[in-house]
Amino acid sequence: MIRHALAPYPLTVAAVTLCAAAALLLSGCGKKEDTTTTPRTRKVPMVTRAEGSNAEGSRRQEGRGLRIAVVLRDTERSPTAMRAGADAAARETGAEIIWPAASDDPQWQTQALQNAINRGVDGIVISPADDSVNAAVETAIGRGIEVVIVDSDAALKGISSRIVVARHRPAGDAAAVRFGNDPASVAALRNDEIQALVLPPSFELGHTGVLTAIAAVRGRQIRPQIAIAAVIATKDNLTDPSITRLINPHHSPRLPE
Repeated sequence: MIRHALAPYPLTVAAVTLCAAAALLLSGCGKKEDTTTTPRTRKVPMVTRAEGSNAEGSRRQEGRGLRIAVVLRDTERSPTAMRAGADAAARETGAEIIWPAASDDPQWQTQALQNAINRGVDGIVISPADDSVNAAVETAIGRGIEVVIVDSDAALKGISSRIVVARHRPAGDAAAVRFGNDPASVAALRNDEIQALVLPPSFELGHTGVLTAIAAVRGRQIRPQIAIAAVIATKDNLTDPSITRLINPHHSPRLPE
């Protein structure tokens, strides 16, 4: 189930900045207790995973009854593809997604986080605008809410996991490669002006972020940091669904259900 929450005020949708580093400072895994409130245990009973033909059905139950808030930046890259990935994870697992609008404003993100905490969400997936949002994130952690950081090196302790991008440049002439999924770059690839585009794996960031938050809420073992490789687009694979959902996320195909 996907629910679109009201934002504190209307915002334009722009782009989400992508971390270029593959290795970031790992955050500690221990929960940080909020001394101003009484921490709550948020772990939800684990759903037993079936074997064989029933395994897919078990995954559909993994997120049922859980509410995950997704708070994204609105900077250089459109958050649409990341949102599409998060929505796909919700369809696969039965989780409910709480969607404030994307924003670069730290005060707006702080308010969105506080709203999510007050609504009693089970998990939060966030790409923090800056370090001033950390206090609100730590409050959520202190309340026992599982927090997954996406596409950010924010220095936070007690988070459940961090999803980062392992970005690399393909072999060949550097002038023949461009980073980004903007229309001009895509057109240059189609017109043979460049040989390859390095695309941000925004869909996978959103998809993996929500699945990781659900796994953390269910008490499953998860890695403290997960690196997702950037995607290389060439003229030959531009029509592949895995590429089109990154270039044109408004018309992204659904993952198999």
